[in-house]
Amino acid sequence: MKQDIHTRAPAQSLERLMNQGQLWRNTGAQCKQELSTGFNALDACLPYGGWPTDAISEVISPQPGLGDMALVLPALARLTQQEGVVACIAPPWLLHSPFLAAQGVNLARLLCIPEPAGVRDKRQWQKRHWAAEQIVKSGSCNGLLYWQAKPLPFIAYRRLQMLCGQFGCPAFMFHQSAPLNSPSSVRLQVLARKPTSLNIKILKMRGAWAQHQLALPVDEGHYYRYELA
Repeated sequence: MKQDIHTRAPAQSLERLMNQGQLWRNTGAQCKQELSTGFNALDACLPYGGWPTDAISEVISPQPGLGDMALVLPALARLTQQEGVVACIAPPWLLHSPFLAAQGVNLARLLCIPEPAGVRDKRQWQKRHWAAEQIVKSGSCNGLLYWQAKPLPFIAYRRLQMLCGQFGCPAFMFHQSAPLNSPSSVRLQVLARKPTSLNIKILKMRGAWAQHQLALPVDEGHYYRYELA
């Protein structure tokens, strides 16, 4: 029996929307375990009780150092206490080892892959992304911190998300503007940085309604000390 054209067309449209990241299918799957964010209020809002440990979490900040690293520092410290490495790909600043060590980060387990200075290659993002995928596929990556000045193509997001799920690797991606669509499980936006608090908005969290705004307690000394690379 031939499938009715009116039935087939909507199905094809739905499939196209899912492939473009504009539609999410609820499979009922939950993250295997959680990684505490270090902020009780944020843990309480996230459906996993913390960062997902097998998916991408996005942090949107209009400029590096506004508070993006303050959000992930507690998790970074925990991840570097485990066997394996945590990779930092193309950070926009030079890592300040004394500050990171003071926050509990085990520097011996931190792998930094800086952006080549003075390189104007349109394919540079592809090289960064290839490095990110290879590190996750190694099976020894406890976490990935990944900076991109511009949002990646959806297919690149999707491939990395699948690898994170396959190898159980939490990934944090930092952008200055939100991608139009991505398969990430969590997306947070830094709204304002104050001496004793960090104001954020939860734009997306898979498995629950988003749009929460929170003021997270952060000591002024916890903001990342950085130098632009």
